[in-house]
Amino acid sequence: MKNYYELGNASFRRKDYMRAIEYYSIGTIIGENCALAKRNLGRIYFRLDRYDEALECFKDLLNEDERFKTYALSMIATIHNIRGNYIAALEIMGSIPQSTNSMINQIFMLGYVYKYHKVVKAITRAESILRRLKTEYYEGDRLTSILSAEGFIYMVKQEYSMALGCFIRAFNVAITDLFKAKVLNDMAECYIADNDFIKAHQLLDQAFELLDDEAETTTLASNYKLRGILYEIQKDWKKAKLFLIKAKNIYRDKSLLRHLAEIEFYLANIDFSRHEGNVKNCNGGRRYLYVGAEKFARGFQYEKKVEEVQIEDAKIIEDIIDRLDSECQLSLASFC
Repeated sequence: MKNYYELGNASFRRKDYMRAIEYYSIGTIIGENCALAKRNLGRIYFRLDRYDEALECFKDLLNEDERFKTYALSMIATIHNIRGNYIAALEIMGSIPQSTNSMINQIFMLGYVYKYHKVVKAITRAESILRRLKTEYYEGDRLTSILSAEGFIYMVKQEYSMALGCFIRAFNVAITDLFKAKVLNDMAECYIADNDFIKAHQLLDQAFELLDDEAETTTLASNYKLRGILYEIQKDWKKAKLFLIKAKNIYRDKSLLRHLAEIEFYLANIDFSRHEGNVKNCNGGRRYLYVGAEKFARGFQYEKKVEEVQIEDAKIIEDIIDRLDSECQLSLASFC
């Protein structure tokens, strides 16, 4: 008689995830190592960025087996974090015993709370957790995660040289290509903030070479998004829209509303920017204004869907709001 759980494990080790999903699913149906199979199913769905299915698995696991309560809660919080529900994620993380992974996740969550909500205590708490982590010895991708978390905190504080130092160290100790690509994306973001666009392009190219462009991971989406931002800054609207739309498609497939909102705001900004200096051109001006406003509205709707989000805290829309309130209203008046 086949042991579907063990067959699933063998497929998991070979990274044949589709076959592993098939075997684990059968295992959960026939009651064969049901909790273990459910846990591994959730892990696979999470690795494939299939967050709805992963969330369902971890919620089932939470209710079915007390042994995996901490693990299930940690993964549920991580998915909330990825989707932009940072406050909900922190509340869940606060209810489980502390581990290295949970502390690293909390640092990122706290960083996002500061970035989007400007809660200064969040940074203080993140720095306190970092100090605790630094009292232990780590290596490999675990050390990469800690250094990346530290770099992220420096980045949201806009201390880019310090952030770069952490990211460079993180890259040097990273083992997997995915971790290396993530760090290269982070480094590129620092160089964009520092207006070194040539270096940013180089790093994004390096990161892309390490990624499977058919896998459509969130790291790939981040790479596309940063390319779009770079081209937008350089006023290459065509390339900017191309990469932002690529990022948007991945985020939409994964229901990552916070990221979708951000992309819509950038796309709206491109249309408003193309409209600038052309307000008297009735056809072109009207088209850019209306298309940009439509994208802005979609971004606003995505933001409001994210739990606990304060729309006024989304830094990226400040300039667009100004345009809607002044220049664009003026333009509309000229079309009447």
